[in-house]
Amino acid sequence: MFRPACFLAASLLVLIALLASTAHQAHAASADLPPLPDAIKAQGQVRVGVRCDQPPYEFQDGTGAFAGVEVKMGKQIVQYAFGSKDKVVFTCVTAENRVPELLGNKVDLLIATLGVSPERARDRFHSAVSLGRERRADAA
Repeated sequence: MFRPACFLAASLLVLIALLASTAHQAHAASADLPPLPDAIKAQGQVRVGVRCDQPPYEFQDGTGAFAGVEVKMGKQIVQYAFGSKDKVVFTCVTAENRVPELLGNKVDLLIATLGVSPERARDRFHSAVSLGRERRADAA
């Protein structure tokens, strides 16, 4: 069964790995990446939830097109997954609806600000890197 929360955590780890690898090489071989979940393959696209009011990270420009750093990250993930940045569908999410959108299977991936909390950690809404940063901050 497809679990959006697990896909989110796995996607964030893939994103971090991809960004790190592109610093050392121009292209990542698809054989080096984890397999795409069957449910996403069957959809033929990735539905990405982003905030639409946080420039320069994520916003809609004057024409209504999605723009910003996190939108570019979503397009890059989809490029690696499907070989085309056109296989992404962006949806605006808010602080109130982003987790329900993910749990309700309306988006496959969230690339939006989401603070670390014990409840979200339990529900696997964060990557190990995010959780590690919080632990280090608490230790200081």
